[in-house]
Amino acid sequence: MGVPVVISPSCHLIAVLGGKGGVGKSVFAANFAAALMLELRSQVLLIDADGKSAGDQNVILGVRPQKTLGEVATFNGSFSPQSLPQIVTAHPSGLAYIGAVRGPEESLKVAPDTVLKPLEFLSRHYKYIVVDLGNDLQALQLMLLQEATVAMLVTAPEVLVVNQTQRLIQDLLTQTFPLEMFQLVINKSGPGA
Repeated sequence: MGVPVVISPSCHLIAVLGGKGGVGKSVFAANFAAALMLELRSQVLLIDADGKSAGDQNVILGVRPQKTLGEVATFNGSFSPQSLPQIVTAHPSGLAYIGAVRGPEESLKVAPDTVLKPLEFLSRHYKYIVVDLGNDLQALQLMLLQEATVAMLVTAPEVLVVNQTQRLIQDLLTQTFPLEMFQLVINKSGPGA
C-alpha cells in the first residue's frame, strides 16, 4: 500500500479526512486547496469525495458543479485536454473542482474502480489534487487514500474528537497505511481549547 498505482508521478494527491464530523475538514480542504494554488502558483483540483456530503463544498466554494464525481466516473466522452472544461468546474479564483453531489437530495454512490481512469487522466493535468474524504471511509475513500501522497487528519482539541481520531489512526494502521503518511491538523485550537 502507499505506492501510487494510478496517479501521475508529477502529481500529489492530498487526502483530507477526520475521525469525527464537525471538525472543519471540508472548510480546511477548500482553504488548503486555494492556498496551494495561490502560494505555489500551481494548478490545483479539489474533489469532494465525502460519502456523507450534502454538497458542503458547493456551499463553501459558492459554485454548482458541472459534473459530480459519479458523472465523471461514468463519463462517456474521451478524456482529453479538450474535455477538461466539461469535467471540472472552474471556480472564479482558478481552482478546479469536482463535487460529490449537487445538493442534499443526492448521495454519492460511486464504484471505486470507475474512478481510476478519470483520476489517472486528471493527475496528468494537475500538480495537486486535494480530496475531501470526510470521516466515513468506505471502499471509494480507502481507494483514494491508497493513491494519496499524504493524508491530513483534521482534529480538534476536544476529548471526543481526539478519541475518534485515535481510533481512525489505529484502524488505518491496521489496514497497513504507513504512519509517516499522516499529518495531524489541529483545528479550532486556541488559548481556551
